[in-house]
Amino acid sequence: YDPSNGRFISEDSEEGKVDNPLSLNLYTYCWNNPVRYIDDDGHSPKDTLYKTAMTAQVYLIMQLNKMANTAQRGIDKAKNFFGGKGNIPNPATLEKGSGNADFYVSLNGKAVPSAYKNWIGVSQRNNLLNSVSNEKLKNAVNQLYRKGSVIGDGGTADIIRFERETGILLSKSGHIQKGKDMLGYLTDIVKSGNLSDKDAKIANRLINDLQKALGGLK
Repeated sequence: YDPSNGRFISEDSEEGKVDNPLSLNLYTYCWNNPVRYIDDDGHSPKDTLYKTAMTAQVYLIMQLNKMANTAQRGIDKAKNFFGGKGNIPNPATLEKGSGNADFYVSLNGKAVPSAYKNWIGVSQRNNLLNSVSNEKLKNAVNQLYRKGSVIGDGGTADIIRFERETGILLSKSGHIQKGKDMLGYLTDIVKSGNLSDKDAKIANRLINDLQKALGGLK
């Protein structure tokens, strides 16, 4: 190979094949297409485009299998939730407007009754925990926004709204008393005067949200 002119100065030891005219030129590399092909041993160009496509196909199959496994876990949770009595239709045969599933699988794979569906939201737990600096306020956020909550913004206020509107309690006695207790706790934190302006603003927002959720209750 002569780098000064970019040409091979000796013939390829592989004589080529009649059914592939490009291979008959013994002075070319990878049939004059080095972008698509590579030739590790100097005898047999390999199609990198095919290799890339196959890699992408394998990755896609792996992702689809992962999604299918997540969906199956959600269905299994739903069956357990309903004691094996849930009306669980086959997604492959369920037509639009036909059948009523009595469970819903949220985006995090958690199976919940279908009554929850319109209440499913995005939890603000992590955003709030990362936004406050006062340790007592962090503890309040941790109590109000429990891990795994899928109702509304994931907080106690939205859970209270859900329970009051649907009549479905998400704990043995519901969350109203917890809301009242946390309202008092947050009020004391604000009155202490130990919060930064940012923390005080967040605390007051949480207080207002709880007050609205508990509206009309003594």
